[in-house]
Amino acid sequence: MARKSFIAAAAIVVVAFLLSTIVKHSQPDTVAEVNFDDFPVQKGDWTGYRDEIPDYAIELLNPIDIFSATYVNHLGEQVHLLFDFFSNTGGPHSPRNCLPGSGWSIMDNEPREIDLESQTITIYRFQLDKGGKNYVMDFWYVTPFGETANDFVFKLHELATSLAFLPRNVAFIRIVAAETPAGLAALDEFEKLFVPEIYARLPFEH
Repeated sequence: MARKSFIAAAAIVVVAFLLSTIVKHSQPDTVAEVNFDDFPVQKGDWTGYRDEIPDYAIELLNPIDIFSATYVNHLGEQVHLLFDFFSNTGGPHSPRNCLPGSGWSIMDNEPREIDLESQTITIYRFQLDKGGKNYVMDFWYVTPFGETANDFVFKLHELATSLAFLPRNVAFIRIVAAETPAGLAALDEFEKLFVPEIYARLPFEH
């Protein structure tokens, strides 16, 4: 019995080693090209102002491209949009790990859906506190296998990408607004207007 257990454990170790080796070395050399320079800063009732991203953040994430801007509508409601794209380079950092280290407190979370004309996207919403003010943040990852906001499922997407010998293409999207009735209504309107613009610039076919 002990010998069989040892053989089973050894087999698991060997399989794990082989899978990790495949994941490490099976990425194609091709890198997807994207460009967010033409992303609209004015659309409908919204006017945006590009945010300057610190060099250390760019070096840490190492994206192919990244976009960050704060938008305001005619009622003065603000929405902050950030999205970036990676292709065999760097990778997104989970907000579950990054937010607490940046002064944000995650108060609650829930899955939700964004209904677009062509599809329904399942994402995650965090209820946040920073400096005594309440916000919500919608976020999700986009991979060749679809959308997810679950970090474990995202890792499975990455593994499937490697096993399929596909480029490690992934986008991360996050949108933040005030947790007030007006802020939440503005967020819904903003997402329906701008999320299709994001997807039009990503090299995925969903």
